[in-house]
Amino acid sequence: TKHIQRKYHFVRDDLVARGEAVVRYVPTGDMVADVLTKALAPDKHWKFSKAMGLRLRSSGSVKTGSE
Repeated sequence: TKHIQRKYHFVRDDLVARGEAVVRYVPTGDMVADVLTKALAPDKHWKFSKAMGLRLRSSGSVKTGSE
C-alpha cells in the first residue's frame, strides 16, 4: 500500500543515507520478533525470548527447567 511504501522509502532514502540505520537481511528462521507475533514451538519461543532479554517472572506457582 501507499503508506508502507512511504515508510520504506523514508527508511531507505533518509535514515540509511544519513547513516542512522542499517538494513540487513534476516532469514525467516531467525526473526526474533516472531515471539511477539506468532505461536512458536517451545524451544524457538524460549530462544527468541532470551535473545530479546525477556525473562519469566514467576509468581512462585510456575516452575521452569531453565531457572
